[in-house]
Amino acid sequence: MRLFLVRHGIAHDRDPERWPDDALRPLTDEGRRRLERMAQGIRVLGLEAEAVLSSPLERARQTAEVVRGAFGVREPVRYSAGLAPGGSPARLWADVDSAAGRAGSVVLVGHEPDLSALLGELVGAPGARFEFRKGGLAEVLLDDLPPRATGVLQAFVPPRWLREIAR
Repeated sequence: MRLFLVRHGIAHDRDPERWPDDALRPLTDEGRRRLERMAQGIRVLGLEAEAVLSSPLERARQTAEVVRGAFGVREPVRYSAGLAPGGSPARLWADVDSAAGRAGSVVLVGHEPDLSALLGELVGAPGARFEFRKGGLAEVLLDDLPPRATGVLQAFVPPRWLREIAR
């Protein structure tokens, strides 16, 4: 299985007056523009996937729609509580298995610090820290689903590089 991990784009600052429920906090206009340029870089690289799973939080949902097009995914975005901040890994892997089966390619859209922790676990480096910038991308090849998985990090790409590739 091939997994792509994507951190959501730049969102508005926390503001309990504007978004009493932080789950509804959206991307900024600049965050959306940067994601669109990052998506162009993904297209240039020819990356493809069969499914996109996203955190149910608004900023991740918006990011997932952008990357869905970039990866050429035809199916609608699916949402997994396992990708929400502090989400259950068991729920996430059940959703991944359901979305693409063991041979597919899946894009996971989520949040920090959870994506860094997930990446560390997948590549056998629990507790490792990765600088997952907003809009950043990692690619991991897995021979099985966790907890039996052995993952190999294929790429860890800052969003700036993807935007540069798009030029």
